[in-house]
Formats: sequence, structure tokens, C-alpha cells
Amino acid sequence: MASQRIPRLAFTLLLCGLVLILGSCKGAKPRTLDSPLPIASTLVFQSTLPDETSLATPQPMVTPPALTGNVVYHANSGGANNIFVLALETGQTNQLTNNGADNIEPSWSPDGTRIAYACDEGDDYEIYVMNADGTSPNALTDNSFNDWGPDWSPDGKQLVFVSDREPYAHLYILDIASGEITRLHDAPGNEGAPKWSPDGSRIIFLSDRNAAFNLYTVRPDGTDEQQLTTSEQDDRPNWSPTGKQIVFRRQTVSSSLFSSAEIFVLNADGTGEQQLTFNRAADDWPVFSPDGQWVVYSVQDSGTSWLQVIPASGGAPASLIAGGVAGRAPDWKP
Repeated sequence: MASQRIPRLAFTLLLCGLVLILGSCKGAKPRTLDSPLPIASTLVFQSTLPDETSLATPQPMVTPPALTGNVVYHANSGGANNIFVLALETGQTNQLTNNGADNIEPSWSPDGTRIAYACDEGDDYEIYVMNADGTSPNALTDNSFNDWGPDWSPDGKQLVFVSDREPYAHLYILDIASGEITRLHDAPGNEGAPKWSPDGSRIIFLSDRNAAFNLYTVRPDGTDEQQLTTSEQDDRPNWSPTGKQIVFRRQTVSSSLFSSAEIFVLNADGTGEQQLTFNRAADDWPVFSPDGQWVVYSVQDSGTSWLQVIPASGGAPASLIAGGVAGRAPDWKP
């Protein structure tokens, strides 16, 4: 597997998007929310299916809490993924993109005035930035490769993202003012799901470099890499607002028939791991609330994805808002 290049189009993911097939064949391009996302950061997990009795009992849902701020996310609309913003205090949603292309993985700028995302208007995904109201979309990359998963530096001057422009999926840093793109560091294997720490000192990411899927951090200059997890099945990390904790997704069950994933948190040094969710659905895309008290995440079950919240310290989950909202890849700002 390590000798094969990641294909430049979308891959086939099993059920909840936990399996990425690495190979030389091009796959069909995704066009709906519950289709596979392009070249996802998650790679092939290996585990065995436990007895039914060992599966976790789903946590009871509670009434949605009173929350504030705005959550940006992508969801299926008109046969493609588009970017939406949900105002938590009113429950009002606003669709920001409607260009007939696939628009995914939105990320708020630190000042909340702009949104970075990946957009596929043809044969590949490029990094775009638009105003927070959806106006003035602007492509920051333009090439024949897939670029996706953007995340802002705390000063708003750079974006870290994933690209298959070289063999394997690697991390790159884009200087927004100059357009200059540099590879973060020279490491083997595939990398993905990069997120900048709140103080700008480190970037957390996923890598399969040791034939396992664990979380690592590295300085923005590519030095001082540190491995945080060793479970061989971790993905989609996100920092807490203080930078003291990390929330992430871990695959807990996998077979040819179905797969599942749960949300975990741990300290930034890799200690103090705690499981937050317990159910038979696939929990994914976790991110802390701006005050660090909540974690919002996407749940996929029976072909449907919706957003839930759970206390960051543990407890019962709830729909993000009354009535629920379908979506993936949320990002929350005040």
C-alpha cells in the first residue's frame, strides 16, 4: 500500500466513511453529502468485530442546551455539498454556496470574517476563501491535483491544508498574501486532517507512516514532531480553545458489513484520554465550542448525517438545536 499513489479523484469509503481505498484506479466523483468525501484523511483501519454484547449501549439523548455562536458546516443541497451557517440562538440556517460544485470542509478565519473551504468545480478540489456571508469566493490554489482540509493559522495569514500533488497525501502551508505554498515537512506515508493550535506553536494531524493511523503534532516549521496516540485508528483531531486538550474520532468497530466510530478527548501531551460518545452510529468531525464547554460532532446512521453536541467533560448528547440539523464537518465561532 505504501508504494501506491493516492488517486486524484474520490475514493470508495465503507458505509460511514471510515475506509479509504488506496490504489491506482480513479473513483467516481462524490456529489452528495452521504457519498464518500474526496480523499478523506482517514485511511484503512484494521480491527475485528466484537460480539454483539460488547457493543456500547447508546447514550440517552437530552433536550438541546441553550447555545450561542455560529456553526459553519457542509451539507447536501441540490445534488452537491454546499456550505451553510447555523445561528445557534435563532436556529436559522443560511446557505452560503450554490454554484453547482462540491463545497466541503469549511473553516472560520480567526476573526470570523472569512471562511476557507475546498471546492470542486471540475476534476479536482481547490482551496477557496469567501466572506462570512458567502460573497467574494476566491480560489487560492489552481492545479490538477486535489487540495482539501484547510485550517487557518491563529494570525489569519496562512492556511495549512492537504494535497496529493506529490506521491501520498501530504501537508502544505499556504501564505495567503503571497500565494506561496510550501510542504510542511518531509515525512513518509499519508498525512491529513491538519489543525493549527490556538497559540500557533504546533499543528496536529493524522498519519499512517507506521502502517497505523495515529495523531501527531509538529511545529509550523516542520521540526519537533511528536506522536500522541498509538491506537492505530485515530483521525480528525481538533484543539480546545486553550490548546490544553484535543478532541478526535476513533474507529471502534469495523467489518465488511458495518463500522462505527466514537469521539474521544485527551490532553495535548497525549495523556488523560476519555471517551465521550457511546453508540452504534458513526460519530465524526468533532470540534470544541468557543468556550470549550461543548463538543459538536456529526453522527451518521442509516444513511443520514446530523449534528449533535455533548459536554466536553462527558455526559448525555443532544441535538445541536431543537428539530436537528443535517450536516458534516462543523466549525464553531462565537
